[in-house]
Amino acid sequence: MNRTTSLLSLTLLMTAVWSEEVAPIPAPAVDPAPAVDPAPAPAPAAVPAPAAAEAVPAPAVESAPAVSEVTKEATPAPVAAKSDDVVFTNPNRRNRPASAPITKRFSFGVNLGAGYDSNILLENTDTPTATDAKGSALTGELRGNARLVDSPRGRLGAFASAELDAYPGNSKANLMRFGGGLTVGKSMGGFDPGLVVGYNRFFIDHEVAASALNVNAFVAKVFESNVAVLGIGSQYVEYANNDPISGTLYDVSYRHWLLLEPNRITRRIEFGMKVAKNRTHDADQGYRTITPSVGALYRFGDKPEAGTQDVSGRLQYEMRTYPEPSAGGSGEKQKLISLTAGYDYWFANWISGGAYAGLSKRTSTDEENRYDRKQVGLRVSASW
Repeated sequence: MNRTTSLLSLTLLMTAVWSEEVAPIPAPAVDPAPAVDPAPAPAPAAVPAPAAAEAVPAPAVESAPAVSEVTKEATPAPVAAKSDDVVFTNPNRRNRPASAPITKRFSFGVNLGAGYDSNILLENTDTPTATDAKGSALTGELRGNARLVDSPRGRLGAFASAELDAYPGNSKANLMRFGGGLTVGKSMGGFDPGLVVGYNRFFIDHEVAASALNVNAFVAKVFESNVAVLGIGSQYVEYANNDPISGTLYDVSYRHWLLLEPNRITRRIEFGMKVAKNRTHDADQGYRTITPSVGALYRFGDKPEAGTQDVSGRLQYEMRTYPEPSAGGSGEKQKLISLTAGYDYWFANWISGGAYAGLSKRTSTDEENRYDRKQVGLRVSASW
């Protein structure tokens, strides 16, 4: 598979997680955050019975839209025909400043970022065929959330967003995403079950690259000092020019927030575990994966206002196994470790600015699929 497809797969995988981040995760009603929504990205709604698409502190443990092994060349490379990379195409999407619960019926947000990417196409830079694509990276996102229904009988929300990752020195790797969806939730006997359905369309260098449909069901339980979320989901991905790696990713996940102070979701440690199976049209391209993760978020201050500061970090380790090829030989095994960190300073209750950094490394029994990547940058986020 070509490197452009590799990059897209990574973004697609992150889209599945993106759907999870929009899922409403009820949180302690006592959190002192104001009723403004300064959240810079769709995240779990942490309000007792809020609209499903509301955003609260984005969990440092969950990833954002990722892309599979999508290469930008018109012809797939002889190797690297793998489905997706669970590495952050941009850690700016991962560690965002924590937000307050949304109480408004409609909310909108903008995220902008600029930084450096040492390995834009996720290549093994030690091989003779490597293009050594690196340089500046610009990101932008527009998003909106709507509370359509919020009553004792249930909650219904809608969300939409548009995102661009641009590489001035490597324009053929420019990635655009447009998407939206619905969220449904209801409180039942101390538990909060829900469903998130989302659709995303991806473009690489202005050409259609893939489409993804996500369906994620979850149930959350909120305690005074803990939040537990069990989820099950599926993501169907159809690549425009690479049908063999098109298919469905099924996953079961568990996320746990350990609140450092009772009812304070903005000061927490997070643990996560995900088990997934990717069934592709070409059985040789499917895989199984186990991904544990740990993260933390700490807010210096009681609420989003001038002077408040947020610090976050996340460590993820993925173990992926591909089947034995039908033509013979042994199946590829990959290990991917990713570390991201973020810092944000609030200038007012609706705008923040900060910095992000990410390190990722993939080892593989196939030398062509190994790589290292470093990403750093600055960002600003605003919500209304």
